[in-house]
Amino acid sequence: MNQYPLQENILQGLIISEFYSTIIYNINSGPFLIITIKDLDFSEYPFYTYTDNANCAYILLTGDDGQFMKRKTTAFLTIFLSLFIAANSAFAQGAKTTIPDQEAKERLAYIQTALHNGQTSSNIWYWTWIGVYSTVAITQYSLFFATDAIDPDNKDHWKQDQMAGAITSTLGVIGLAIDPMVPAYALGRFKDMPEGTPEERLLKLKEAEIWLKKSSQRELDGRSWLSHTLNFAVNLAAGLTIWLAFDRSVVDGLITFLPGMAVGELQIWTQPTGAINDYDKYKKRFMTGYVPKRDDDVNWFFAAYPGGMIAGLRF
Repeated sequence: MNQYPLQENILQGLIISEFYSTIIYNINSGPFLIITIKDLDFSEYPFYTYTDNANCAYILLTGDDGQFMKRKTTAFLTIFLSLFIAANSAFAQGAKTTIPDQEAKERLAYIQTALHNGQTSSNIWYWTWIGVYSTVAITQYSLFFATDAIDPDNKDHWKQDQMAGAITSTLGVIGLAIDPMVPAYALGRFKDMPEGTPEERLLKLKEAEIWLKKSSQRELDGRSWLSHTLNFAVNLAAGLTIWLAFDRSVVDGLITFLPGMAVGELQIWTQPTGAINDYDKYKKRFMTGYVPKRDDDVNWFFAAYPGGMIAGLRF
């Protein structure tokens, strides 16, 4: 190998020096290997090395005509960078398999606090709408069977309106019953688990993460296009039944459809979204791109510039 003394530690970030027509990037410090591809011809590979105390390796790939990743270079770099990405992914996964005990405590505290703070609003929302739909359903069923006293001159229309409203309200109660508000009870599913040892804390953390994710997903589902579609479909069916099945006017059908649609949308848009935000913050803080730094970490990097790109493996 040819030895070429590269410029060192002048800037805190990337340091650029010229060597003939090739741009060379020197990143802070450490031993690194630089490969320069000249004229896109793989028959000649000048190697340049630089050694310092840090234990790392860098590789520079560039074309001296400023046109990077052409012809054979494309295939070479695709394979090269794929290997680095795959290696880094494997190392990152390995680094995350064991969570330090202090971090486990922080994660548990975050999840428990988040679910505790959202518990009250979720319960209020859930039981309020259970109460609204139940009250409306019971009232309209009662009116359906009391039409003679309420409107003796228009029994059929009155009974039809009350039955349509009672059925849609009943469907509202059933929907909430089979799909309860997870954030309202999620904390209770794991808060009594022991956490006296690091192993117990990890088990409890695993369960806590499951329930935080379930809480977030329940809120996402509650605001999803499917919820709006189901609301529209149920109330449209009620309106069409009044209009077509009972051979009444379009206005009567709209009077059934529009209020029911509005109530359903109000239910959807008043649903709490705290767990969605809490889970997003949790992932950003503890999970997304997070790999605890250790002495034996191996990390890859690369950066592109007009004349080429640099890639490296730090170990």
